[in-house]
Amino acid sequence: MFIQVICLLQAERLPRYRRSHWDPKMDREDGISYQHKRLPREAVEAMTWEELKAQPIKEYCPKNEMQKLEEMFWNLKMIEAEHQAYTNRFHELSCLLPNMVPSEAKKVDRYIWGLTPQIRGMVTSAEPTTPEKAILLAANLTDEMIRMGALTKKQAGEKRKMMEFQGKKANNDARKDYGTAKNFVMATTKRKPYNGQLPKCNKCNYHHHGNCNVCNKCKKYGHT
Repeated sequence: MFIQVICLLQAERLPRYRRSHWDPKMDREDGISYQHKRLPREAVEAMTWEELKAQPIKEYCPKNEMQKLEEMFWNLKMIEAEHQAYTNRFHELSCLLPNMVPSEAKKVDRYIWGLTPQIRGMVTSAEPTTPEKAILLAANLTDEMIRMGALTKKQAGEKRKMMEFQGKKANNDARKDYGTAKNFVMATTKRKPYNGQLPKCNKCNYHHHGNCNVCNKCKKYGHT
């Protein structure tokens, strides 16, 4: 578990300025960095287990990063039928932030709180005593809700279609707005009264001498 915590800190929540100076050659296969050997061996051996666990957090997660994680954990919720994704993220954050779930009871309560409303009440009524029991019950209820059609899993294709639909709708709305604005301008534009001496043509309603000129583009009279 401790190795997993370090791996998470290195790979996922590692701040950019730390990651930019990271040297992969300094890493062991288990994810623990040789850079931690800057401490004398005697100092490491004299550490308590709690002090040792605090070292990677101190190294890779400054206070502002930890606050972001705490906010993320506080707002973590299960979306639709994505039970596995929610559970995995819950494990990661509870491992990184044990102070937010200091006991088994607190962990159970926090896990149930983030479940989707369709199953949250049933899991609460069952009063699971351990996180494992709560997770297993939530998984079974999620599967049952999927079979009943009360919950659905969004596939990648569905998300892509929705994005395409939204994009087309936005383009259509933009065209409608442009057409409306154009019609408005045309309707509100008033022709200035003619104050010249040329006679008005009964054919094109413009003032000129001789025959009406034909437009080379639209083949209509009166505007050339």
